Amino acid sequence: DPLAREKLGAARAMCEAAHMLTYLVIDERAHGLPPSANTNIARVAATLVDRAVGELALEILGQDGLEHGSFADSNFRMSMTAGIAVGATEIQLNLIANRVLGLPKQ
Repeated sequence: DPLAREKLGAARAMCEAAHMLTYLVIDERAHGLPPSANTNIARVAATLVDRAVGELALEILGQDGLEHGSFADSNFRMSMTAGIAVGATEIQLNLIANRVLGLPKQ
């Protein structure tokens, strides 16, 4: 199915982008640089990819993916709380808006 392949490819690309952003932050810290907006961007990217992959897994597996205790069910539940676990996504986006775009704090 071409549409499924496209969605899987997009999910894979999102995962790779989130990994690269995380590696960028790790490299900055390893070189003694202070935390930057890249940290916030990496957190948002990881949160978005967690949710996208969780939703895609359920889309592919259908109702079977919601079987309690299954890998897909566990992954989906974790993806739903990821935005809170790394700092609310809205807070991260506000920090990015302030640090990168120079917008006032909200």
